[in-house]
Amino acid sequence: MRLRFLLALMTLLVPVAWAETSAVQTAHAAVPLQGGAAQAVKIVSAAGAWGGARTGADQVLSDRVVHYQINAELDPTTHRITGAQTVRWRNRSTVAISTVYFHLYLNGFANSGSTYMHEQRMSDLIDDPLTAPKAPFDDGEWGSIKLSGVIQLGSVVAPRARFVQPDGGPKTDQSVLALDLAQAVPPGETLTLSMNFVSQLPRALSRTGYFKTFHMVAQWFPKIAVLELAGERGLAPVFPPDTPPIDQVQSVRWNAHEFHLNSEFYADFGSFDVTLTVPQEYTIAATGAQVAPVTVTAGKSRYHFAQADVHDFAWAADSRFMPPLLGSFARAGKSPVQIKVFFTPDYASNAAPALAATLGAMRYSDATLGSYPYDTLSVIVPPFNADAASGMEYPTLYTVEGYTDVRPGSRDSALLEFVAVHEFTHNYFQGILASDEFEEPMLDEGLNEFWNNRYLKSAGKTLPLIEAPGLTYSVDRFEFARIRAALADPTDALGQNSWARFSEASFGTVYSRTAIMLRDLDARWGAAVMTRAMQTYYQRWKFRHPSIADFKAVLSEVSGDHAHVERVFAQTVYANHLMDDRVSALSSLPLAEGTERFESFVTVRHFGVSLPQTLVLRFKDGTTQTQAWPATDAAPSWRRLRFLSASIAQSAQLDPEQHYFIDQNLLDNSRRLQADSSASARWLSELSASLETFYALVLSL
Repeated sequence: MRLRFLLALMTLLVPVAWAETSAVQTAHAAVPLQGGAAQAVKIVSAAGAWGGARTGADQVLSDRVVHYQINAELDPTTHRITGAQTVRWRNRSTVAISTVYFHLYLNGFANSGSTYMHEQRMSDLIDDPLTAPKAPFDDGEWGSIKLSGVIQLGSVVAPRARFVQPDGGPKTDQSVLALDLAQAVPPGETLTLSMNFVSQLPRALSRTGYFKTFHMVAQWFPKIAVLELAGERGLAPVFPPDTPPIDQVQSVRWNAHEFHLNSEFYADFGSFDVTLTVPQEYTIAATGAQVAPVTVTAGKSRYHFAQADVHDFAWAADSRFMPPLLGSFARAGKSPVQIKVFFTPDYASNAAPALAATLGAMRYSDATLGSYPYDTLSVIVPPFNADAASGMEYPTLYTVEGYTDVRPGSRDSALLEFVAVHEFTHNYFQGILASDEFEEPMLDEGLNEFWNNRYLKSAGKTLPLIEAPGLTYSVDRFEFARIRAALADPTDALGQNSWARFSEASFGTVYSRTAIMLRDLDARWGAAVMTRAMQTYYQRWKFRHPSIADFKAVLSEVSGDHAHVERVFAQTVYANHLMDDRVSALSSLPLAEGTERFESFVTVRHFGVSLPQTLVLRFKDGTTQTQAWPATDAAPSWRRLRFLSASIAQSAQLDPEQHYFIDQNLLDNSRRLQADSSASARWLSELSASLETFYALVLSL
């Protein structure tokens, strides 16, 4: 009570001008701030990074760096959250820290000059250069987060605050706040800050916000940035020349990127103790476990949640939430995971399919990666017209997208299942592995998309693309990924960061093209090897923020296919080369008049990168001959292969086992000596049947 009174008093005495950008100098040496050029890491992390590998015998799951104690209240009429938080952050480095950085993500929606809004306008112009971009919000719909007081050791820190733009964004961006501390934090010591804040939710946009009574409350509190040490995510020790060993210190940097249009998040693991107050008629779904019964006072309900070994806390509140659908998942040696699906009446039909999809994904992840480590999981189906808050993951909580026709076998049902599987699996690839979504989105979205597609394919699940009377067309999940992967024009490397990209469509290839790249490795090595590689990656790097270099090292180690892994990452992850191999020509003639020996020539060509290929030549008598075309950077882009046989050639096929879905055109991988019209005849027959059905339907009306 005294702490709250002191915070309120300081709020009255010290108004804070948070928009000031002038720096206040301190006597302490500045720790560098990671800039906007950051992207895929090429140096593997040290074995002891982030506290070392978690063995399962550890007392805690993660190297808990930060603790948040938050008390907040939602006003659903103004869509405003008033909160007070105490942050305890441990300085893991060997240098004193005099400046700390906080993410104020909701300020991405505070004004038209934010980095987020600037990039949104640029994206709109790329999509439609003839139409002036329109602001996404009307008056009163913008969001923001404002601090009204920050106290350290009884001293007000607020006058030492300023907004910074580490990535070179507009000076009007207020998504990263620098705080020059009243007293530096010595190595190994803990910083304690007390803060008052007011978070204004925007109309539902980009994973958060409100629509009528529904409130998705995400990235809603001031969140401290990540201090990275030498040996973590490519950061190596840097010492001045001739520095005596006794004076050498670890290199260290802050990772605090602006809130970008396509970026998501990156934060330290820690623990949360959160008390939330809402009107009595509202129900809350939140990260973690509810650790006390709901108390009701003066028409308001108070909820208390807690969760350790997570890097974020999100929640949703709505007066229209129906009693949640309950489920559980049994784990070996642990209590069952308690699952709750929250939904409103408009999407009540989605609750059971969402729960079933969640259980299926949890079962597959448990068997292939490892046991889900938390005791709870909340699934939220946002109501109609709040879909901007759908399809997003948070620790122990995720949102799906609502659909109208979720009958078994329908396209909507398949889409709902995919979103549920995708967001649940994020609890592994982002929630537990916690890679840097700013700088290396491939590790989150790309690996996740691959694992989702792999699971759904193993379960025999296809995606219905066309549903019409008399015509249903479904595709394999990886075939659909090929459609979206821009294989013919990969404008950005997969390892590029989330903001320095040609377009939003190019960012989308982080999902699909990564899935295709890993699918090809899976096809090359076999399912058992790829499963072991992914499991090793998860077990070694869970709760430790791995980099792309760490992932690559695991693939190489487990597969033993070192040269191929290096080649694929050099061409696709660290660069943006296309691949298009093709059979350009096929001929087959008798060696001499009257002989039964034939000489066949096959001309193959590389367009783009070179990967090891296999060519199979089939002959009329049913025999085949196989010849390898090794990958080599020094080889010409074409090769003419000669075959001798007792029968005339019939067809030539590159990559007969389809190891390379990343090949931008699979149709030119084969060639026949004589044209075969069977495929076109089949398509024409199916089209004719569909048209007849359509005409019969029209005539019956």
